[in-house]
Order: sequence, then structure tokens, then C-alpha cells
Amino acid sequence: MSADHEEEFSAEWLRRQVEIVHGRIVSEFAERVPPEVIASSVDRAHAHLAEAPVRNFLPMLVEREVRRDIWRLTAASYRDVA
Repeated sequence: MSADHEEEFSAEWLRRQVEIVHGRIVSEFAERVPPEVIASSVDRAHAHLAEAPVRNFLPMLVEREVRRDIWRLTAASYRDVA
């Protein structure tokens, strides 16, 4: 397998994994957080972590960062209501 093919495979694998994370989070938070907010958070986290040297954990780290964003957003909205 050539280095180019491995790189393409890794990029494709990562893209699919991030899409799975996005879908899982949208399903879980659809009633509380608009899908475009989730998509923006996923894109931001993915861009922030895209150059990580170890890519195997990137989907997990993206999910963690997005969940943290959502928690902050929902916590802030509850504070505003109280």
C-alpha cells in the first residue's frame, strides 16, 4: 500500500467516523440543540483536532469536545432562564 493510499484511507476513515459522531449527537440532542449548532460544533472540533499526530482517537476527542460545547450551551441557557 502506498503512502498516498494510506493517507487517503485515513482521511476517508476519519471523515466517516466524524459523520457517525455527528449523527449520534444529533440523535441524542435533537430536542434541545438545533442541528446547525451541532454541525458547527463538530466542524470546529474537527478542524481544531485535524492535525493531531495520533488520528485513531480523533473521533472520540471530537465527540468529547462537542459534548462539552453542548453542555456549556445548555447550562448557559438554563442559567439565563433562572
